Amino acid sequence: MSHANCSTINIYSSTTSPFARKANMVVQLTGLGEHTQIIYTNPFEDASLREINPLGKVPALKHDELLLTDSYLICEYLDDKAANLNLYRKGQADYYQVQQVHMLCNGILEAAVATVMEKRRTTEHSAYWLERWDASISTALNILGINQLGTADHPHIGTVALIAALGYLDFRHPERNWREHYPAIANWYSNFENLHWVASTTPKA
Repeated sequence: MSHANCSTINIYSSTTSPFARKANMVVQLTGLGEHTQIIYTNPFEDASLREINPLGKVPALKHDELLLTDSYLICEYLDDKAANLNLYRKGQADYYQVQQVHMLCNGILEAAVATVMEKRRTTEHSAYWLERWDASISTALNILGINQLGTADHPHIGTVALIAALGYLDFRHPERNWREHYPAIANWYSNFENLHWVASTTPKA
């Protein structure tokens, strides 16, 4: 990001949202931290968040007059602004493969978050939806190929999304014990756990 265009990027975030964590990790990966202000909020309690994001969700990005309200777009915008990583692999042969990994991992996140919300209901839980979300998580993890996931030296947006997904499973679904069931992914993940952009954004109770 050039000094000629260095107005502050405001990102509305949460310490527990895996979608917000994706944006936070991309900020660190792209080196945009000095140009970015991360504003932590609770989307379930902060009514003023809707003044920024009418959907009342995080992450949300405000940069000058631009407003973005989805983690996919926010991460892409940050990647474009940095212009030093090309996390989305635009113009490269593996572009669609990377986007497919990204979408699968976003699907894991959606299913995992929906499961948490369903179990918090005070009325009877839907066994049908809980089973569907469980199957979505398991099936997606089963088909992810290690050679598609990126490396610590050369991550892509799918790498970021999978790290967010695995971290959220640890945080909200420890009973899944995903490391035991997916040892190849666990071995892959071990290469990232202690990296600053991963460790510093790991959700904590």
